[in-house]
Amino acid sequence: MVVSVTIYFRGPFWRRKSKLPSRGYVNHGLIDIENKKSSSRIWYECKWSKDVNFDHLFHQWATHLQADVAMLHLFTDPELRKPQTEDERDFELGVFGGAFQPGLPNIGWAMAYGKSYAKDVDVSRIRAAGFDVEEGDGVSIVRVTEKLSDVIDNFAHFSQRRAELKALFRSSLFWIKEEPVIHSK
Repeated sequence: MVVSVTIYFRGPFWRRKSKLPSRGYVNHGLIDIENKKSSSRIWYECKWSKDVNFDHLFHQWATHLQADVAMLHLFTDPELRKPQTEDERDFELGVFGGAFQPGLPNIGWAMAYGKSYAKDVDVSRIRAAGFDVEEGDGVSIVRVTEKLSDVIDNFAHFSQRRAELKALFRSSLFWIKEEPVIHSK
């Protein structure tokens, strides 16, 4: 008989009630009985404000923590439609693949790719297609458009650019293949 026990250490949790409400937590990585590591995770959600430089915060976290994969994204109506598929829910929750389901749900406005994804990021090809790529400390940060606010201000443009960017990666990397349908008002 084999008995497997997994213990997860979560915390700290935080919640900020202010002009800019936010919440988050740390999920600490573990080493199991077979000496396999599970990744640590920081999850952070915040109310959108054009006055806050979220890109700077993302850059600092992704590079200082040497993220294996990280995402900065604003979710708007086209991506929050109901009902959602399981892959769309995973994207919204920031669930990334693993041993049981390799790959990533989708591309957020900015993605940080670390050493596990280094072979998937052809920096020269991505830059040649007009996308911003920032490299440092073993992490490549790729942005879909110039400003995070583009996701809200012009989702159609963002969506088109994301599809173009996704075509520069291997086809099996991302679970969501199609862009959301944008309904005109």
